Amino acid sequence: MKTTKDTANIREITEALDLSELPTKEQEEILVDINDLVVKGTIIRILERMDEKNKNDFAEFLNTNPSGEEIANFIDAHVSNADDIVQETITDFASDILAVTKK
Repeated sequence: MKTTKDTANIREITEALDLSELPTKEQEEILVDINDLVVKGTIIRILERMDEKNKNDFAEFLNTNPSGEEIANFIDAHVSNADDIVQETITDFASDILAVTKK
């Protein structure tokens, strides 16, 4: 679920990277890449916080080639603060971008 804070972070990232100066197609491609980085970062954080049994269950689950929605449902069922971890990842990513661009 996207929050107001998520929207603000996305706007800050877009402005810091001067994406508005690029053609729309390039903007979309960069935002897709950013989304992929956030998803990967979130999964790493979630795995770091899972106990060994959940990690093993998740690994077995991934071997079934689940859809993105099925993965999200698994994580929601096994990680009580998954939404907080997503928010944390987005916030940290935005902070990193802003620190590098100094905007």
